Amino acid sequence: GGAIFFEYSELLLIDCIFDHNRATGMYGGYYPGIGGALYGCYSPDARFSNCTFIGNEALPGSSGDPSRGGMMFLWDSPLTLENCIAAANTAEVDGAVHCYHGAPPVLFCCDIYGNEGGDWVGCIADQAGINGNFSLDPLFCDTTSADFHISSASPCAPSQNSCGSLVGALGIGCATSPITVIAPNPIYTAMADIVEPYNVSVSILVVDFVDGHTAGDINPDSVLINSSISASLLTNVLPPPDFYGECAAASCPIADFILSYGELWGTTEQDYNVSGWFYDDTEFSVDGKVVIIAHTVGDADGNGLVNISDIVFLINYIFGGGVAPFPLFAGDADCDGLVNISDVVYLISYIFGGGSPPCADFP
Repeated sequence: GGAIFFEYSELLLIDCIFDHNRATGMYGGYYPGIGGALYGCYSPDARFSNCTFIGNEALPGSSGDPSRGGMMFLWDSPLTLENCIAAANTAEVDGAVHCYHGAPPVLFCCDIYGNEGGDWVGCIADQAGINGNFSLDPLFCDTTSADFHISSASPCAPSQNSCGSLVGALGIGCATSPITVIAPNPIYTAMADIVEPYNVSVSILVVDFVDGHTAGDINPDSVLINSSISASLLTNVLPPPDFYGECAAASCPIADFILSYGELWGTTEQDYNVSGWFYDDTEFSVDGKVVIIAHTVGDADGNGLVNISDIVFLINYIFGGGVAPFPLFAGDADCDGLVNISDVVYLISYIFGGGSPPCADFP
């Protein structure tokens, strides 16, 4: 027991933090350590509530027996743990809890995560996913400086878990940076010419905004995309997978979004921005990236290649009344702003004579 040994005890621990304790074993390390933070014997009435166990370690010994229970070792001690976190504890067997004889402990609303030697294993294996128990990154604010408050996006925050209660010793103490997810991605510039209404949506994980703002705090009339496009706002939106908390989706017509970048050529990665104000006049601004695929200039027939078929396509369009390139600038191989015979000559020179590729001199 790196921090506490208890026996025949009605020990009650509330709001406690066990941080990097070590069970070193016996006889100069011949026997391995057991119970990096706690070792309990014959104590069925013990109860731990809202405790955080992090980085505790049961050290190996030289006897060949494995160390056990990086967080806790229990010998005939079926105690109760509720709203506790056990993270990054270490043992060779059962990185979180190891039981020896007797009934296992009973866990309620506990987060057992990232323990070297196992999380929901051994005597607590069948309690994963029941009684509100889970295994997710607690998202501590700053473990390097021993700040074990949790982020506003933490699954241990009361609004983010099925128990509706704080898990761990300390509450919310920080907020992560806002995150955006855009759909569709990639975007094709040809979508700007679609007659049917088509929207591009940017989802904002409001729980990740600073100072504890929520989706309902956003003034919908203030939201802009790319600093100039008025956006509609939905707040009753499910977050993308692997994110927690409320999510707001800002959307605008995809044509407006594409045209906000001006001339686009080929495939590029573009920055986008969503900004606005909360009702308390606090400003927010989040950035992201999206891949935009424009037509390749010279690919008049739109098959993805610049070859002899584009020459035939342009000749048929210019002289035979055939279908126009879509969009029209895809046929403007010399980039003079016109689609005419000079583009046919340009493509012939490029394909058969080693001339410059389409729009080689375009800035």
